[in-house]
Amino acid sequence: MVNRNKKQAPADEPVGIVIAGVKPAEDAPRFVAFVWGPVPEAELQATAATKAA
Repeated sequence: MVNRNKKQAPADEPVGIVIAGVKPAEDAPRFVAFVWGPVPEAELQATAATKAA
């Protein structure tokens, strides 16, 4: 037996769940830097001391 008394929503009425106001997750900033220059004397002495040990 088919129940014909069911009320159907009009076609222009939205159906489903709408989530608004949520921003997409942002990627972490990508930054790479390379500094070209002389090595400080303290770094050279620390490296030499570690290699000698």
